[in-house]
Amino acid sequence: MPPVRLKITAQPADPDEFAAQVALIKSSGASFDGTTKTWWHTLTPERLTVDTLNPLFQAAAEYHTLIEAVQDDQQDTSPAS
Repeated sequence: MPPVRLKITAQPADPDEFAAQVALIKSSGASFDGTTKTWWHTLTPERLTVDTLNPLFQAAAEYHTLIEAVQDDQQDTSPAS
């Protein structure tokens, strides 16, 4: 199975909620691209774990974090995670 790239966009929130949202994203292992203000995560079979996915599901449920699976032709020059 080829790796799946996730594009993760944090949503605006008050400072405490934003920090909590970012902490969840970081705990998933995602990498931040400061130029686009976007987080990226590459999911390989080895990294497709509860510890990787649950923080992202929680961020989406609690803070409406936008998480998109993207194909190679939709990716920009973001860092690989």
